[in-house]
Amino acid sequence: MTGRIKMGGWVKKYRSIPVTVRISLLFTICGFLQKAVSVIVVPIYTRLMPSEAYGQYSVFFSWYQLLMIFTTLNMWNYLINNGMTDFSGHKWEFISALQGLAGVITIAWFLIYIPFSGRWEQATGLTVPMMAVMFLEFLTMPSYEYWCAVKRFHYDVKGVVLTTVLITVLTPAVTIPAILLSDNKSLAAIIGKCAVPIMVYIFVACNLLRKGHSLYNKQYWKYALNFNLPLIPHFLSMILLQSFDKIMIERMCGASDAAIYSVAYHAAGVLSIFNSALLNVFVPYTYRALKEGREKEIGKKAVPLVIFIGLVNFAVVMFAPEVIGILAPEEYQAAIYVIPPVAMSNLLMFLFNLFANIEYYFKKTKLVAAASVSSAAANVVLNYIFIQLYGFTAAGYTTVFCYALFSLCHYIFMRKVTRKYLDGRKVYDTKKIVLIVGGFLTVSILSVKLYQERFIFIRYGILVIMAIVGMIKRKEIISMVYGKQ
Repeated sequence: MTGRIKMGGWVKKYRSIPVTVRISLLFTICGFLQKAVSVIVVPIYTRLMPSEAYGQYSVFFSWYQLLMIFTTLNMWNYLINNGMTDFSGHKWEFISALQGLAGVITIAWFLIYIPFSGRWEQATGLTVPMMAVMFLEFLTMPSYEYWCAVKRFHYDVKGVVLTTVLITVLTPAVTIPAILLSDNKSLAAIIGKCAVPIMVYIFVACNLLRKGHSLYNKQYWKYALNFNLPLIPHFLSMILLQSFDKIMIERMCGASDAAIYSVAYHAAGVLSIFNSALLNVFVPYTYRALKEGREKEIGKKAVPLVIFIGLVNFAVVMFAPEVIGILAPEEYQAAIYVIPPVAMSNLLMFLFNLFANIEYYFKKTKLVAAASVSSAAANVVLNYIFIQLYGFTAAGYTTVFCYALFSLCHYIFMRKVTRKYLDGRKVYDTKKIVLIVGGFLTVSILSVKLYQERFIFIRYGILVIMAIVGMIKRKEIISMVYGKQ
């Protein structure tokens, strides 16, 4: 009986938490679960598969990320929020039509691939069965992403969380036996990795088609293409901005330095989970507020969000020596000097999304692409210059500089949009945000001096103070970050 009372108390307490807090918490937990499982299975896969097979498996998913942009147009990333706003009374018809559009594009690319399959295999090492699996996932995956985006927009995420956990847990449970039982280890790993998600995607696709009835709607197709086609350079540039530095380090400094840099990038990149969790809640809120003329409220809520993301990433900066010590052996210790700039890149990524959301709402996607392309080009040029001069650690600082440039471009374009559509009214308190971000950047870069052994108690002291203040002020922090939406 006591157990039931306690459980009831916990349920009641959980339901009393603002819905936005619950959703962000659930997404954060799901994100950490996915990251944890991905880290756990890597040493298992590398021991079950020869290095050549694991390399082929890795290359498959590198190509997957690139080709996905062309076959699906990434229409779930931003388009859904606009569609939910503009076609709120016909959302399922809109989503069903997007399924049809993505399907036609994917099938068209597959038909183009078939005559060149032999040359493609020579160039990439990816066989026809592997590409067939890839295209099957391209064909089914968008439906799931549309469904998740709609659920997030309406703060109804129970189904999203359950399917995420299901896919995360079952995928390695299917993949590991497949690798063990097959002679073609790389193909078995690929099929195992894709099989569970594809089954879930097919079920969701059928359900969405049942609700929307039609895969074709000229109005919705035209709307989607006008919105997303200008974003293709943006998506490609983001891949360059996030990944090309590793390729350049490998070419210019060697595989060993590239490995060290990758470990640091992975360690700091885990915190992008917080970015995603908060943005999944904040973007729908932004759209609603803009539609209802409450743009001032957006700015008020943005400042505490920026502070929160900054503090989370700063904590990792303080723990950099310990984090790298856990993730990798002694020879990777140089990675600690890359964590401060890469961690602050997470903060700048969050910042540019705040600005870009205004551009997305008013469908100014060409401006988004212009900012992405210019920043990606600057990143390649700066990496080429400074990696030669200062080694692989320079890539971390060129990355943070380019994200700062990216944020500045989006701010300029956002102001152009607000002058046209909001009569010049400001959405964000830019001066305050710049001071906050600049402060975090400065103290994070200077924190490198504290990585010496003699300063360990200073670092721990800072972290303890942050933890104590966080515990004491936890209710105020939750209210400040989330409040009522």
